Amino acid sequence: MFTTNSFCSGLKDTDTLQILKKLKVLVVDDNQDSCDLISFLLEPLGVQVVIATSALKALANIDQLQPHILVSDIVMPDVDGYSLIRRIRHSKLASKDITAVAITALSGEEVLNQTKQAGFDACLVKPFDADEFIDLLVFLHYRKEVKNRHAEILLESA
Repeated sequence: MFTTNSFCSGLKDTDTLQILKKLKVLVVDDNQDSCDLISFLLEPLGVQVVIATSALKALANIDQLQPHILVSDIVMPDVDGYSLIRRIRHSKLASKDITAVAITALSGEEVLNQTKQAGFDACLVKPFDADEFIDLLVFLHYRKEVKNRHAEILLESA
């Protein structure tokens, strides 16, 4: 089985840092401490972190911000993370194909299935391991970049 750990261990530290330095991550969580923790983990690595304290704020600004990755809590007031990603995926927003990671205190196979059905690319359960979180972001971004390059090559050869 291919895991993010095996993928990232195959990269040199300099490769991982180069990938991270190019990233802009939109963090959506009504808990400011959670937002601060993610910023604390990512910003020293060169990641640009933008925080939205509600799903509605994220929706209002996502196309202007043009993040590479969305990291969203699931349980939030007014609009939850499931609704947020569904709205993004079914919209005409330029960001509708954004890589999205759910972060939640909820656990269980049903939660993982719901996050996938809603449109998230991955889900982490709080508390999560910081290195695994960073590896996941690198893996998901790199995977999307490879897919995009492959699509460009196919278009050029057509």
